[in-house]
Amino acid sequence: MTALLLALALAGSVQGVRWRFLYESPEPVASVSVAGTFNGWSTTANPMRPDADRRRWTLSLELPVGRHAYKFVVDGSRWVLDPKNPRSEDDGAGNVNSILTALPPDYSRPARAGDGRIAASGVSHHPERGDAVWDRGRLFLTVRTRPGDVRSVRFVPESGPSVALSPGDADEFQAVWKGLVRWDARQTLRYRIRLEDGASWWLGPRGLSAEEPGERFAIRPEQAAPLVPPAWVERTVFYQIFPDRFANGDPGNDPATVEPWDAQPKWFTFLGGDLAGVLQKTGYLERLGIRAVYLNPIFVSPSAHGYETTDYLRIEPRFGTNELFVRLTRDLRAKGVRTVLDGVFNHTSVDFFAFRDLRENGERSRYRSWYTPHSFPIRVQDPPNYHAWFNFPSMPKLNHADPEVRAYLLGVPSFWMSRADVAGWRLDVADEVPDDFWRDFRRTVKSIDPEAWIVGEVWGDGKRWLGGDQWDSVMNYRFRDVAVRFLAQRSEPAERAWSRLEALYWRYGPTVSRNLLNLLSSHDTPRFLTLCRGDRSLAKLGATLLLTWVGAPCVYYGDELGMEGGPDPDNRRGMRWDLARDDNDLLACHRSLIAARNASPALQSGDPVLLLARGDLLAFARVLDDDLAVVALNRGDRPADLRLRIPRPGVSSTLTLTDAMTGQSRTVRRGVLDLTLPARSSAVLVPARGNDPAPDSERP
Repeated sequence: MTALLLALALAGSVQGVRWRFLYESPEPVASVSVAGTFNGWSTTANPMRPDADRRRWTLSLELPVGRHAYKFVVDGSRWVLDPKNPRSEDDGAGNVNSILTALPPDYSRPARAGDGRIAASGVSHHPERGDAVWDRGRLFLTVRTRPGDVRSVRFVPESGPSVALSPGDADEFQAVWKGLVRWDARQTLRYRIRLEDGASWWLGPRGLSAEEPGERFAIRPEQAAPLVPPAWVERTVFYQIFPDRFANGDPGNDPATVEPWDAQPKWFTFLGGDLAGVLQKTGYLERLGIRAVYLNPIFVSPSAHGYETTDYLRIEPRFGTNELFVRLTRDLRAKGVRTVLDGVFNHTSVDFFAFRDLRENGERSRYRSWYTPHSFPIRVQDPPNYHAWFNFPSMPKLNHADPEVRAYLLGVPSFWMSRADVAGWRLDVADEVPDDFWRDFRRTVKSIDPEAWIVGEVWGDGKRWLGGDQWDSVMNYRFRDVAVRFLAQRSEPAERAWSRLEALYWRYGPTVSRNLLNLLSSHDTPRFLTLCRGDRSLAKLGATLLLTWVGAPCVYYGDELGMEGGPDPDNRRGMRWDLARDDNDLLACHRSLIAARNASPALQSGDPVLLLARGDLLAFARVLDDDLAVVALNRGDRPADLRLRIPRPGVSSTLTLTDAMTGQSRTVRRGVLDLTLPARSSAVLVPARGNDPAPDSERP
C-alpha cells in the first residue's frame, strides 16, 4: 500500500493554509480519513473523498499555520504512516507520525519588527472559535501573529479606551498576544484589533488591512459563555478506581482464574477487586478528602479492564449486582462523594447481543447495520473482517449512523441515571465517535440532570468538543506532559513549564480550564513515581502541582501510597493497602494538599498569576477576589531563596500565610514574601485565620 501527501499551499489567509491530501491504495478500501494534531486526532472529523474505484482518496483542508503531525486512517481502524513523506517523529508515547509544515507564501521573507510589513496570513483572531472567552466579567482575548513580525497589538473597542495585549506563548511559527477586557456581557461588544509595526494595520472580520475597516468584530451576550460546566467540578478532587485492582470485598464473586492480589498483572489477569471492596473503603476515600470517584468500566465484559462491553445495562457479576452499585453510589453521595462512570460507546465486545447475532446469522442478521462488516461470515480473528477499534478483533466498532444504535446507546445513561446516583460520564476514545452523536448524548444527559458532568478522553487538543454542544471537559493529558517533563524527567526549565501551562489555560479559557480533569497517572500511562525513577521527593512535587493548578485534580488509585508501575498492564497492580499507614510520607503529603484545596476557594477557582519561573524554580499564586494561595516548587538539588511579590486586593501591610504541608507561618510584608525552599521541596501557603484586609492607605 502506498500513500502520498501533496502539500500544496494553495492560498494563505487569516484563516490558515489550504493543503490537499492524497491517499492511494492498490486495492479498494471502504473509507479513509486524515487525523492529526489539527483535528484532535479524530478519525471522523475529516473524511476523504474517493474516486470511482475507491483507490484514490483526496481532501482539501484548511490548516492552521505551523507544524502538524498526522496519519491516514484506513477503514476506520488502520493508522497508516505516510511512506512518501520522509518527515516523521516519535510522539513520546511510542507512536511515529508523519510531519508536515503549513506555511503560507508570505512566510518566505524574514520577519522583522518595525519594517512596516506584516505577514497577513499569520494574523488571526476568531471570537467564534475561542479567541474571545468571557469569565466572571472579563473577556480573555487572544490574537496570533507571526513571531517577531509585530511590535504591539491593541484591542480597540467601539467606545471606551483601548487595551494593549501582552506577548504570550510562541513557537517558530506563531506568537500569541493576550489581554483581559472588562465586559458585563449585557450588551453587544464591538471592536477592532490594531497592530503596530512601523505602520498601523487593522484587523477586522474581513482580515488585515492598512485602512481602518468599517466592520468590527461583534460578540453578542448570548455568545459570551457557550460552555458553563457544572460548578461542583472545579471544587472537587477526583479519585480514579480500577475496580478489579482496588479492593476485594467479596471473594465469593471472584472468577475461577483469580490470581493472588500481589501477582504481577498480565493482559488477562483477574485479581478479584469489586464494588463491595469500594464500598468497604468509602471511609478511606472520605478521610483522604476525595469528593468524586471515577470508575473504570463496571458493566458486563470479558476483560479485566472492562473496555469490551457485553451488556451495558448490567453490572459485571464479578464486581457485584445492579442493586449493589445503586447502594454504593448513594452511600458515597451521603459522604459527599459523587460517582462518575466510564462509558464505552465506540465499540462493544464480540458477545454483545447485536454482534453475536451478526456472527450467527451473517448477512441475514437484523443487526447487520449496527457494525461495518467487510465480508461474511464474520470471523473473530486477527486481522478481523469487520471494522474494529484499532483493529483489535475483540472490539468491533459500532456504526453510529444507524438510528437503532444511537437509540440503544442513548438509553444507557437514561437507564443508570434514573436508578443510581450517577453524577457524570467519562467517555472512552471519545474523539473517534461522531460529533453529532455526542450532541444527542449531551442533550440526553443534561435533560436528566443539568449538573451532570461529561468528560471526553482526548490526548491532544480537545477544544473542538468544548463549544457547549458536546462535552464539558477532557482528560488533561497535556497538563500531565508538562508535569512529566518539568518534574519527573527534569528535562524542561520552569520558564518552559509555565509557558506551556499558561498557554493551556488561555487556549481553553478559564471557565473550561477550571473543570479540565488534570492527572499525573492513569490506567493508560506509567505511574508518575516510576517516571520519577522512584524519587518520592519529585513525586511530592508532582502531587503539589496536580492539587494546586487550575482544573479538577484526579489521583490514580495508589499514587497517594507510592505505588509504582510501568506501561499497561504493569500500571494496574493490586492496591497496596499495606502502605496505607500514617507514617507514609506520600500519603501524608496528599492528605495535606487535598485538605488545603478543599478549604481554599482560591485553589479551587482562582486565576493563576506567575510569581517566578527560573530554571528549577516555579512559583505562582491562585487569586480569587480577596482570597489567594501561593505555590512554590524547587525541583533542584540545592536549597533556594525566593523573593516573591504577592498579588492580592486588600492585602494589609503584613499578611500571615500558613504552609499547608508543614504548618509553618510565613509573613508577607508590604506585598513581598521571602521564602527558603529546601532541595526538591514545595510550599503551599494560604492565609492564616485572623488576617483582615487593610484600609486602602495601607495597601502596597
